This record gives sequence, C-alpha cells and structure tokens, in this order.
Amino acid sequence: MAQDDGKIHPDLTGLYDLLLSTPDKRTVVRWIKHDQVHGTLRAMATGCVPISHSTLNQLQPSPRIRYLRRLMVTAGTLPAVDVRLNDHEVFANRFLQTLAPGHATILRRYHQWHVLRMMRQESEAAPISPNVDYRRRRELKAIACFLSWLDGRGTTLETMHQQDLDRYLAQPNGIDIRTFVVWARRHHLMPQLEIWVRQKGRAQQAISDEARWTAINRLVNDESLSLTVRLAGLFVLLYAQPVTTCVRLQHSNIVCTQTSVAIRFASTAIEMPPPVAQLVKRYLRSPTQRAIYRSPEHQWFFEGLMAGTHMSEANMRLLLHNAGLEPLRARGAALRHLTVALPARIAADALGISTGTATTWARLSGGTWKDYPGLRR
Repeated sequence: MAQDDGKIHPDLTGLYDLLLSTPDKRTVVRWIKHDQVHGTLRAMATGCVPISHSTLNQLQPSPRIRYLRRLMVTAGTLPAVDVRLNDHEVFANRFLQTLAPGHATILRRYHQWHVLRMMRQESEAAPISPNVDYRRRRELKAIACFLSWLDGRGTTLETMHQQDLDRYLAQPNGIDIRTFVVWARRHHLMPQLEIWVRQKGRAQQAISDEARWTAINRLVNDESLSLTVRLAGLFVLLYAQPVTTCVRLQHSNIVCTQTSVAIRFASTAIEMPPPVAQLVKRYLRSPTQRAIYRSPEHQWFFEGLMAGTHMSEANMRLLLHNAGLEPLRARGAALRHLTVALPARIAADALGISTGTATTWARLSGGTWKDYPGLRR
C-alpha cells in the first residue's frame, strides 16, 4: 500500500492502521498477497486508479473483493454503502450486457424501476441479506430464460397467448416469474393474461410442547454447544424469533444491568429469565474470533466473517440444524404457545409479528384471549 517513495497514500492511512491493529498478522498477510487485492491496493497507492467504489466494481466479483470493500468502508477510506446491494447492481449491469438488445431493454426497465426500487427501500431499514440478493439474481436469470423460451416458440412477450404462459408456469422446476408477469401486464408490455396460483404444499408441522421444552432444557444446560447456537436456539424456542431477526440483533437491542438482561426483538423489550440472561452476559464477555479484525464500534450481536456484517442466515440455520434444531418447526411451537398465553396485540408488540398473525395462531391453537387494548403499555 506504499507509494513509490515508500510512504503510505494519505487516503489509505486509515485502512493501513486498521490492518495493523489486528492480532492475526499472518492471516492479514496471506489475504493481502492475493493477486487482485494486492494489485488493486498497489494501484490505488500509486495513483494509477482512483480510491473509489468504481475501481472495485471493475474487478472480478469475489468474497475477497467484497471483504476489501467492507474493510475500506469501515476504515473510512470509502464512503458507506450497502455492499450486497452494490454487488447486486454490478452483477445486474454485467448480466444485462450479455442479453439480446430487446430482452435487455425489457429486463433493464423491470430491474431499474421495480427490483432496485424495492431493494433500495429495504436497504434503508437494514442491509440487503445474501438470500435477497440470491433470489433477485435467480429471478433475473429466470426472466431471461422465459423471454428466450418465448423466442423458441416463435412468439414474444407482446404477442404471447394464455396457453404459452400456462405452459411455462406449469413447469415443475421453474423459478417463479409471476412478479415480472404482473409488472409487465400493468405496463402494457404483454396481453392481460390470467395468472394461476400454484398450490403450496402443507405447512411443516410444529414440534410438540414436550419436544420444545426438552430442546430448551438442552440449550440452557449443554456446555458442549457453542453460545451462539444456544442463544439463537433459545430466541427461536422461547420467543418465536425467525432466524432473520436473530442474526440481525444489535447490541443496541440489548439492555444489561447487574440484575437483569432485556432484549427488544420488536417494539417491546422482554426481560430474559435468569438462565438465559446469564448466557447473554457470558456471550458478551467472550469476543468473537470469527473476523480478521474486530472493530471497537461493532454493532451486531452475532458478528459475521466480513467487517461490519452479521452472521448470515444460511450459516445460522446450518449451525442450528447441526445441533438438532429445525428453526421453522421450533418457531411454530413457540408461536402456538405464546399466542395462547398472551393477548394478540401484546404478542405482536413483543414478538414482532402482526396482530393478524398472532390472532390466527391463537385461533389455531385454541386460544381464548380477547383483544384488550387496555393491557398494552
């Protein structure tokens, strides 16, 4: 990262100091020696390329480049961006350039004014998750395949018939393009064809109450499990939290005192029972070793491997599955229990679900609570 005269480029000083602050120097050296990373940092340091997001966008996408971008943002070298959203835009631009001009025009319009608009709105509330990025990439590829499929049948989006749409949507392994079809109809890019709804399979049955309490006792007492698994599993089993909410918990959501621990999953903070409170305090006293470096201003309760990120949903689900816990079935059991024990509005405020969802679960579970607004604080 040195200039030709041996000095560090002033705009890279923050990144240099950050890397030097890590105790794991060997990992940093191996990481920097990677061709793309080393070459890019040297080119920036010597003024051959700008120190900017645009420079990184020209590189071949990879986890290393994504990590470099996050480090440079964290160090203040580059302005803050939603890295996943930025990477998605880079992917979309490159992918659209590979399509036939007519297909690219339609897809670019859909992506720019529908997909990106929604993703940017989501990004204002929380960084785009890997799952959202993955689904949107798959959708773009699926729509491109759909348009090519129409070409193969000698028709186009503008001239297709109902039987064309029905036949394509009936494919068993096809990716759902209904959102695109609705958008195309609304913008008069295709005939006003009907869209049939594929019937979903039966919902996975929740675990029994006995199995739920057995799992809770195991997570509270089994020291062979990691604190990450134990806490995330307890949040699912005790408070019906989806894995998405668990991995996005921030330190600001947790209030610790000498005598209690409260966590705000939604609008209402919930005081943890003593065994769970003790696990939370132990976890907070045990700094993660997952990242190359750890920022003193870290915000995520479950930190990810990359700078400034939380643990991915996929990784958390894998850890829970390996510990014998199925998050969806476990959360269903917790929702069934809590919506019977609490009025719908109180359950909604505490758990982060809608009042309608809480009411539905209560009805399915045989709950008899009435909706008493006066009980809410």
